[in-house]
Amino acid sequence: MTHSLSNEKSRESVEKKLRYALKRSEVVSSVLRTWTDDFEDFRKDALKSVGQWATDQDVAYIAAQAYSKCCIQFDRGDGVFKLVDLVDEKNIEKMVSWTLEELASLPAAYRFDFATPQLHVPAEIRLNDDVTLRSPYSKPWPEFRLPQATDGIARILSLGYASYSRQQSAVRDAISKLKVTFQLGNIYGIFIRKRADRNINLTGINFSQKDGVQYVYAKRNETSQAIPISANLSQYLNEVSIPTTYAAEEVEKRLHHVKEVMGMMYHQRAEKNIQSIRRALEWSFDAVIDEDETTQFIKTCIGLEAALTDQVEGMGITEQLADRCAFLLNKTTEAREDTRRKMRKIYQLRSKIVHGAVLGLSPEDFKIAEEAKNMLTAILKVEITGVINWWQDELSKRLN
Repeated sequence: MTHSLSNEKSRESVEKKLRYALKRSEVVSSVLRTWTDDFEDFRKDALKSVGQWATDQDVAYIAAQAYSKCCIQFDRGDGVFKLVDLVDEKNIEKMVSWTLEELASLPAAYRFDFATPQLHVPAEIRLNDDVTLRSPYSKPWPEFRLPQATDGIARILSLGYASYSRQQSAVRDAISKLKVTFQLGNIYGIFIRKRADRNINLTGINFSQKDGVQYVYAKRNETSQAIPISANLSQYLNEVSIPTTYAAEEVEKRLHHVKEVMGMMYHQRAEKNIQSIRRALEWSFDAVIDEDETTQFIKTCIGLEAALTDQVEGMGITEQLADRCAFLLNKTTEAREDTRRKMRKIYQLRSKIVHGAVLGLSPEDFKIAEEAKNMLTAILKVEITGVINWWQDELSKRLN
């Protein structure tokens, strides 16, 4: 029997354990303590149903929210909070009902709005069903480019749970889609980074920053939650833009490549062929936004492994990557051997860094690191082209 809150017996089990925990619980500074032994059985049982989308901490947080939703009242007359006694059966039932409904609603659909203040785009560019670039400007190419600030948005639709942390399932999924989108744009030359003008309004109307950290807004139904994102990602989103030197036709051409890839990137039928490419794109993006050159290099190497590695018995990872990369990028024996030599150098340097033999990159190492970036970009282009060709064949077969 599948453990799900839509299943009567499963729901009864979770409900019983929650009610028991609430009767034994305590409130400290207007916060219900749910990270206690009394709530442990409830949390474990709830995770059997929602563990794919929520963590132990999330379940505890949802139960704690029930107290603020059901048991804290604001007296408009004297302007003070009134707390309701938890022992009251009526209020415990209200909390049980609210908590179970919240858990049963997972995975929930969220709309994430990431601020991209310098990304001047036409009113809307829909890259796939889940990813849209938006701007308040509705003028056609190229007249829409205006010098003043914009409330540009990268809008991502995602499923899971989101409330306060970028580690939660829906937030991770949204950030993953964001990284894939922008790295594809980086690879196809749509996006560049430029320092924000001092006069530009980086916060916009619906976004805020503190100490350089931007908040993404996760909207579910009519409620909105501000969730902090990393400083590196904040910096990138504040600086990303489309080159003003591009003609409209050139931008449309490059965007077509991204739309084509994004159209299959999250399709279930393509999952097996696209999964490793998605991971490699994310690592490649993480390398781009990291400020430390050594960490950039390590993340680039992980991207190479994600794109190329299929474990082969009796073959070391360096030789495996060197061989696959050589055949993927070249058509002649001489060129393949040159690529193998470069890959061996890349992984010799990676090994030295990981094992502490070197602390940073020397001038010669910088050249190797740059070679690794170029190689990862070239591999991703080849792999993406191959999957696009496969996808188009699949679509043709369905039509015929």
